[in-house]
Amino acid sequence: MVPLAHSALVAGHHVLSGTSGPTVEASVHAGLPTLDVAPDKQVAAPYFRLGEAIMNEGTATEDLVREVFGRFGEISELMLDGLVRAAEEWGADAVVYPPAFPAGLVAARVAGIRAVMHGIGFRRPTLLPALENLESTDGGPRTADSEKEPDVEINVSPSSVEPEPVPGALPMRYGSYNGGAELPWWSLTSTDKPRVAVTLGSMSSTVREGELLTRIIRGAENLGVEIVLTSASMDLPALPKPLPDYVRVVDWLPLNMLLATCQAVVHHGGSGSTFTALRAGVPQLVVPHGGDRLDNATAVERRGCGRALSLSETTSADVADKLREVFEDPGYRAASTEVAEEMASMPGPESVISRLDSEILV
Repeated sequence: MVPLAHSALVAGHHVLSGTSGPTVEASVHAGLPTLDVAPDKQVAAPYFRLGEAIMNEGTATEDLVREVFGRFGEISELMLDGLVRAAEEWGADAVVYPPAFPAGLVAARVAGIRAVMHGIGFRRPTLLPALENLESTDGGPRTADSEKEPDVEINVSPSSVEPEPVPGALPMRYGSYNGGAELPWWSLTSTDKPRVAVTLGSMSSTVREGELLTRIIRGAENLGVEIVLTSASMDLPALPKPLPDYVRVVDWLPLNMLLATCQAVVHHGGSGSTFTALRAGVPQLVVPHGGDRLDNATAVERRGCGRALSLSETTSADVADKLREVFEDPGYRAASTEVAEEMASMPGPESVISRLDSEILV
């Protein structure tokens, strides 16, 4: 959502990022005026509990679905009062929010202003069960059935990959904002070996002390590649010691910059990783870790932009087979390039701000 916020600032609008928990620091580092709307509440705790549930392969699908709805409803409950207060006291004209965060929608309705839902990957409608969970709390505001959808939806998903059409939504080019970092010189140049980025996100429940990363490293052993592994500064005791000479470990690099010199990426199926790879035109090997990551992996395979492996299938041999296929079959690179060109042709955030300004928020 950062590119849209910066485009609004450049266009002369005022922007306030209302958030809490770890994303306060991320928002400040993105150069946005930021307000912690729930400073005394542990808003990240439900999300990390959700991460643990997603990684538990013994969790039944229906239980996992209830967990997703419940946790996002809980986060919304913790932040709702602060969001409403911020919108009203600051005099906002609109609330821009992601699909899984119904507090944004409810805050807009309570404040009597426009609700703008900003997609963050493949199209997701408002997470109505999470909204119902939020509204079931004692004293929670109720939203009329006619007001449970946003006034405006921004869709960043390219049509050739999107499973379903999104009628009426404003299309917008995916921004691939991955934060800032000081870059090492080697990251700017290609090598004589194919470079493969490996990232499994920044949650410890996803990385599991490095066990899965070790299987990926072993699977690439005889492929003649260079692995760049992002550790997110976590302790990874399961990694081989010493590391093979074809592996580089970095705490953090913006994925969009890293992929500029990569021939493939292995990731956990998060929307950010999936869409950054699509935007970069880089073939993907996706090891989805539950939730909507399974849908992301399916969409990547269906469009021909890469392959997927389930957690239970991800042995070193499986990784070797799928990575070799991604490298040797030019169809994956061709499909990825087509999608990257399609995404580049979508309207930029400045165009969306202009339309919001002139047609919708007047």
